[in-house]
Amino acid sequence: MKIKKSLFIVVLLFSLLIVGCEFKIDNNTSDVVYSLDTSNLSQELYIDEFSLSDIKIKVKYQSGLESEFDVNSSMLSEEDNNKLAIAGEQTIVIRYKDFSETLTLNLIDRNNNSTEYAVSYVDDAGYYQDAVGLSGNELKLALREITTNGFVSVSYSSLNNYLAKTDASLTDSNKILLFYTRKEISNQWDGGKTWNKEHVWPRSTGWFQTTGAGCDAHHIRAVDAAENSRRGNTPYGFGSGYYTPKDEVKGDIARILFYLLVRYSEADSYPITNVAQSMKMLLDWNQLDPVDDIERQRNEEVYKIQHNRNPFIDYSDYAYYIWDTSYLEVSVDIEYNDIFSLRYLFPNKKNSFKKEFFLLFRIHNFLEF
Repeated sequence: MKIKKSLFIVVLLFSLLIVGCEFKIDNNTSDVVYSLDTSNLSQELYIDEFSLSDIKIKVKYQSGLESEFDVNSSMLSEEDNNKLAIAGEQTIVIRYKDFSETLTLNLIDRNNNSTEYAVSYVDDAGYYQDAVGLSGNELKLALREITTNGFVSVSYSSLNNYLAKTDASLTDSNKILLFYTRKEISNQWDGGKTWNKEHVWPRSTGWFQTTGAGCDAHHIRAVDAAENSRRGNTPYGFGSGYYTPKDEVKGDIARILFYLLVRYSEADSYPITNVAQSMKMLLDWNQLDPVDDIERQRNEEVYKIQHNRNPFIDYSDYAYYIWDTSYLEVSVDIEYNDIFSLRYLFPNKKNSFKKEFFLLFRIHNFLEF
């Protein structure tokens, strides 16, 4: 019993020493060793199940502290992220700080769906060249010029036929995929009885009618007539007085609205709350519902028609560089011997730690009294 009490006193003094000390984080990472752990990967990697979080980065410090954290999309290039939607042998490069490793994955498409639009636009022609290295309002204005140059306007009535192409089913070209409900029906236009054209930003709360933004193919979506009526001009959001869409279209909505804010200078005079509960909510939706093949297909088809692209489908991170760079940060939790946890929050582009350093000290079932 005396030994246990002595041991408890030693541990208690050590605890008080830790809590009382001012911790400093050494930004020099030369004594940190990173390695890739793929032991959690399944033998068969199905596209619809595969997650980057199945791959871990292991961290070993000179002090003996060891931890691991999930790989995420910010550690891959845009092109490599797009490869994860394509069946076959795909080689990607995972980068974190000064660490990088090449990994080859054999991805399987169990549904044998067409992957014609699986790869988003690769900017070999320099479409976004004038946006490189920019952020904030400078990036916004650069994208405005990029999406305006060469733009070919189409009539509102012509969208009756164009939507059959831009909103086509991925598996049946004779069917159209309705926006909010995700139903697939015949793509034949019947005057709006079965499906009609939805302004994602309602005309009554915007700066347009059926010209300009009001007939922009990136903006207009094919929707179920009844669902369109139910939504009306209600802003997107949660709770009373808002329209809450399905999870699988939330990101699509956000990226369409981002496009309108960037493409049209008139949008500068219209608050986002005219159409959505908040900008933060839209940025969350952009993150929680990533770009999919439906959006990629639309972007390619609209590009053929209007000769411009939705930048936020090609590079969804543009939204964060313009409106809130905190979304580009990576959070890592590190546990050591189940006694205390250290949490570092740092930006993905810098080597220095940022914002906060938490020490959670806990002792449980360690000693018997």
